[in-house]
Amino acid sequence: MSGLRKEKSAKLKYLLGIALADDLKERSFDEIKVTDLCGKVKISKVTFFKYFFCKEELLRYYFRVWCLELGVDLYKNPKNGIEGIHYVFLKSMESLRKRPSFLPELFSYQMRDNKLRAPFPLSKMERAMFNPDRELDKVEIKSLEQLLDSFALEAILNNKISSGNPKQVTQQLYSFLLGNITHASMYKRIPSTVEVKQRVDSFLEAYR
Repeated sequence: MSGLRKEKSAKLKYLLGIALADDLKERSFDEIKVTDLCGKVKISKVTFFKYFFCKEELLRYYFRVWCLELGVDLYKNPKNGIEGIHYVFLKSMESLRKRPSFLPELFSYQMRDNKLRAPFPLSKMERAMFNPDRELDKVEIKSLEQLLDSFALEAILNNKISSGNPKQVTQQLYSFLLGNITHASMYKRIPSTVEVKQRVDSFLEAYR
């Protein structure tokens, strides 16, 4: 792909990602139509499906962008161990507050999908568009599970929690996170910062 085509592709995906993010603030994912997104970006549905074979894949793409935002934030404001675990839970709740259907619909799609798909890639151009600070080009993009894995391992190494099986801690933490997201989404109630931290600390008591 030529440089010009790469730039055009990056810009189109960037604009679609922004359009979806904006719409998710006001509408549920089900209410957002591909036609609406195409109208905002001024492309045809045929062009849309060249880049995303279904609307849910755009959701997966935006999740990657959101994870980049978390990576940039953590690069500028590092967290460690239990503080980092709190951060992942708080950011997930913040996301629910801003875009209620984003994470629940993403996880629902991943559960229905019969294929284990690799994370949606972001090109250097796309990263630069979403993250203009070029100094942060090499920020590692981690999923929520990967972030929890890193922070849980730090907590174990710092003797804040104890476990003979760090991977098991991560898996249970991630399941706990999904449960909290599902519960908050179902009952339309986002817990406060204090409540989120109390829930996490109570969960971690089993490992102290």
